[in-house]
Amino acid sequence: MIYAVRDLTKYEEYLQVREVQQQIWGFAQGEGLYPPALNTAAENGGVVIGAFDGGKLIGFLFGLVLRLAEGGGHREAQERGT
Repeated sequence: MIYAVRDLTKYEEYLQVREVQQQIWGFAQGEGLYPPALNTAAENGGVVIGAFDGGKLIGFLFGLVLRLAEGGGHREAQERGT
């Protein structure tokens, strides 16, 4: 078996992240990471990576570090599904 790991860049791929979350954690339809939020993270220094078996997403990694205003520190968001 050959697996591919790459950045996720398309809305359809972000929707697949929700499907993986539903399969792994039993989320209800529509629950999970919000696709536009994944896109925002990917376009602003975050990491949104998918693992594929053929054309099927089988795992993902999401991470984002947020810098707060002037000396306010930072916050982190991360999640993975494998």
